Parts: sequence; C-alpha cells; structure tokens
Amino acid sequence: MSARYTAVEMSPAVGALVQLRAGSGGELWIDCVVEDVKNSWGKNRLLVRPVAGDGRVWVELSSVRPAVMSDKLAAMLSWQEV
Repeated sequence: MSARYTAVEMSPAVGALVQLRAGSGGELWIDCVVEDVKNSWGKNRLLVRPVAGDGRVWVELSSVRPAVMSDKLAAMLSWQEV
C-alpha cells in the first residue's frame, strides 16, 4: 500500500500543533509539535515532540489529530525557542 501523501505534500505540517493518541484505549491525547515528516514503508509518518515534557518520536499520521489551541497553551508556546 502506498502512502497517501508525499513528504513534500506533508511539509506544511512541520511546526503544527497536533494531539498524539497514547495508550491502547485511545482515551489519552498528548499535545505535540510536528518537527519533521517522511514516508516510510508506505506509511506517512511525523516526528513529534510533546509541548510539555521531553523527547521525540516518529508516529504514523493516523495516530494524530489536529489540536485546538487554548489561550493558555498559546501563551506557553509563545515563549518557547524555535
């Protein structure tokens, strides 16, 4: 099966705020920022880092959803270094 989007088509997602589904039940969503995109083994993948916390991980596009940014989260992101 081929990837739905090319890396070039997904490149505008870099810097976007998304929510990553965590756990098998899918009840926990973690706010993350997209750092990079790629196609790997026929699947679209995003490199994400949490807004709060530490680390980075490659995840499948189907594991994230767009995030609605609250005023509080916007204020938190405004002081982060780019």
